[in-house]
Amino acid sequence: MTWRISRSSPRGFTLIELMIVVTIVGVLASVAIPEFGLMMVRAKMAERTVIMDRIKKGVADLYVRDGQLPDGLTGNFNPPLPPGNLRRKPDWTQPGWNRILAGMGDIEGSLYYSYYFYVWESTNPPMLLVQAIGDVDGDGNQSSKWVWYQRIQGSYIPSSEWPPTGQDDLGVY
Repeated sequence: MTWRISRSSPRGFTLIELMIVVTIVGVLASVAIPEFGLMMVRAKMAERTVIMDRIKKGVADLYVRDGQLPDGLTGNFNPPLPPGNLRRKPDWTQPGWNRILAGMGDIEGSLYYSYYFYVWESTNPPMLLVQAIGDVDGDGNQSSKWVWYQRIQGSYIPSSEWPPTGQDDLGVY
């Protein structure tokens, strides 16, 4: 029995086929890479929402536990300013932060933003300010979020914020 190998069928790809594939990959990459960058910024900004809510919860739990808060209870920027676009380790043992830490739950790891809070117990109603500052897109410009809470019947209710929910100063919606 004799085996014959047919050499009539071409092997491999033609230059035109390769050029079409490279063009398609290039078009897909030009769309995907900017979207990936925006997705990374949104993920970093999600940290901000979670931590700011935990700070509010920590202050509320301290109020429930002690029945009152000292006027001027403050947590200075943690991690310290200026923020960069890399994660930094916070120090929860700093004054103010160590008072509300039990109510904040387990916050492990490093953070993109620096956080600050201040309590006005002597106002009517009592107020809480929570602020976050960070450079999450690495352009050197800081992104900032402020939320003011009023304590009404023992609960902290958002009264105002900047930028408003759904907007931010990065232009990402």
